[in-house]
Formats: sequence, C-alpha cells, structure tokens
Amino acid sequence: MLDNLKKLILFMKKRLDGKDKRNIAILIFIALLTNILIVHQFTRLIKPQSHCI
Repeated sequence: MLDNLKKLILFMKKRLDGKDKRNIAILIFIALLTNILIVHQFTRLIKPQSHCI
C-alpha cells in the first residue's frame, strides 16, 4: 500500500511540473487524506473490537 502511495506521489509530482500552486495544495491534501486513512486502518488492526471512527 505504501509503495502505491509513493508511486501516486511521484506521478502527481511529474504532473505538477510547470503547474500552478493550487495543484500542489491539492497534492498535499490528498497525501494527508491517504495518511489519515492508513493510520485509521492500522488502528483498526490493533483494536478490532472497537467500532470508533
């Protein structure tokens, strides 16, 4: 999963070359969102009995 994330970020960086700052903000937002999702998956693996979001 982390390898896929790295590939996605590299792909986005290539697409961002010569683009405006707004796209960089979108990239950062996507990276933060995926990090939150990864952390959420890890916490679910650690504590499977809890149903908290």
